[in-house]
Amino acid sequence: MALLVRKSSFYKLYDLVKIHELYQQLSGFYSIDVRLQISIVLDRLGSNGNSLSSDHLARHSGIGKGSIENITIRFFKVILSLEHKFIYWPTKSEKAEIKRANEYLLGFPNLVRYLDGCLFKLAKALSWKPEQFFSHRSAYCVNNVACELGKFPEQFFSDDEYVLADVGYKATNYIVPIKKKPRNSELSLADQEFNTKISSMQVKIEHAFGILKERFYYLKSIPKAKRRWEDREKSEVARLRKTEYSEESGVVDGSQIIDGNTRWIQTQHVVMSKEKNKSS
Repeated sequence: MALLVRKSSFYKLYDLVKIHELYQQLSGFYSIDVRLQISIVLDRLGSNGNSLSSDHLARHSGIGKGSIENITIRFFKVILSLEHKFIYWPTKSEKAEIKRANEYLLGFPNLVRYLDGCLFKLAKALSWKPEQFFSHRSAYCVNNVACELGKFPEQFFSDDEYVLADVGYKATNYIVPIKKKPRNSELSLADQEFNTKISSMQVKIEHAFGILKERFYYLKSIPKAKRRWEDREKSEVARLRKTEYSEESGVVDGSQIIDGNTRWIQTQHVVMSKEKNKSS
């Protein structure tokens, strides 16, 4: 299954990313037509199972397997660099308009948004802290909600503003979750009416998540990323260089004081070397 888009939508995406600096570095796989690179990534996002593999995509596109991985990574780097243009908290004037509409339609004054999340299933358990990804659905998943609302609410809310949220969220001064049915008891009529009023907002978000998963078939079962030993070593070497770590002396150049972060880097470097020797 491939991700099908309208021609107009494809070229809208192409016009958005083609002038990005990461696509202007024309050397090696970067010289491949940007339209072909986008097509490969969209094909990957619309695929699942065997058709998702780099080997399959390489055969169909005529491009090397390694380049498929690089093209995918580069595309998402470009997209993430444009995130601020499309994902942002409403301005003061926008919030005022949203609050007026919510009070008129739902009867909730000062309501800014509705907060909800979605679990995306992982094809396999991650090797890094797998227990943190095991969900209540007895599967390994990642949650798409990761925001700063709880950490720095003063940056997002003023006066009596708040968001409504799904039952799984903790109630705070700024987050009001759906009323949960008490154990061995029933919800009051007022709580039932409260839940009913906001159910329409919840349904719309759940439908959006459903459309997202059907549109991007990749999200139905996200494959485990394979990271090569060379990539890990390059990453750690770069970190060592930033801290001017000397492998021979085991200390940071110019100082005998090693902080916790540097000790961690040293330890990881040794662990990776041992693991590589075992695998070779």
